[in-house]
Amino acid sequence: MPPLVGQTTYDRAQFDAAQTIDAHADSIDRDYPANFVLSQWGDNRMYNYFVNGESRSYGYAQTYHGQFLAAEDPDAWYDRFQGRVGYVVITAQENVPPGNTTYTTLHEGYGVGANGTSATGHYQLLGTADGVRTFVVVPGAVIQVSTPSGEPVTASTSVTVAGDTHTYARTAAASNGSVAIRVAYPGEYTVGNQSVSVTTTDVLQGNQTQISP
Repeated sequence: MPPLVGQTTYDRAQFDAAQTIDAHADSIDRDYPANFVLSQWGDNRMYNYFVNGESRSYGYAQTYHGQFLAAEDPDAWYDRFQGRVGYVVITAQENVPPGNTTYTTLHEGYGVGANGTSATGHYQLLGTADGVRTFVVVPGAVIQVSTPSGEPVTASTSVTVAGDTHTYARTAAASNGSVAIRVAYPGEYTVGNQSVSVTTTDVLQGNQTQISP
């Protein structure tokens, strides 16, 4: 592993985030570049030094991290990442522009729709402490629902974030009599008057589960 030079002082929450990502990547056998960490540029070398040893690969974060945080739809960036980003760390910022941004959705809403934000389908929160939010980027499981009426369909479950339980709900529009709802968390989902179980493997591999309304 190359030596880490430059800034070497980080707070405990940042160090814990790096350790959390490293342990998670090991548990699911993610190697570089699939375990690349996208973070603010000043911290990027540290995160990737601990997680994958590629501390020199901070140019990507320097170019794209700001654009990512300012974007309206974080899920739209999943395809843009093209497998290049496996984890995202978002740190509390001052003077954040108002509106629906990735920063608001992930940092303030934890990606689960808390605090009046929208829930995401590709970002699963791994940890939060002292303004540092740590996410794993996932394909997300797809719940396929037949809907002859053509109405949008919602799938919901409960997730616990920082000791609080939130309703994680994802809604998708119908197309040709069916709806595909992408979810970033495992759990037992309620869809209409039915339920469907989504596993961790489903979320990590992008598996599909089909149910009838």
